[in-house]
Amino acid sequence: MSFCTKFERRWGYNYKNKRCEMFQGCEDSGNSFPNAKECWNTCAKKFNHLCTQEPDYITTIGWRNRYYYNINTHKCESAYMLRGLVTGKSNLFNDEKECKAACMSIYEPDPDDWEWP
Repeated sequence: MSFCTKFERRWGYNYKNKRCEMFQGCEDSGNSFPNAKECWNTCAKKFNHLCTQEPDYITTIGWRNRYYYNINTHKCESAYMLRGLVTGKSNLFNDEKECKAACMSIYEPDPDDWEWP
């Protein structure tokens, strides 16, 4: 049995929502990672989640600001591209809010939220 002696920012994979979520906790469970990158790579890579992919750029005419999730910095970052369609099938979002909603979740306690495979 292990005891939690220090609460810190951790990430765990929410199998119901299919994303890594930040929470305050300990490292004593199998679904607790020190950073978002480790969580995404361990749990979501096998599902080919869009937040683990490189952004793809669909180009047409004119410049447009889009956002992608940077797995290394755990931030949604700006990416200027030639105006194009965002398909929703890759790590490229119309705006920062959309990016954060998909890739930067914060765990909100709800007994039905966490399902284990």
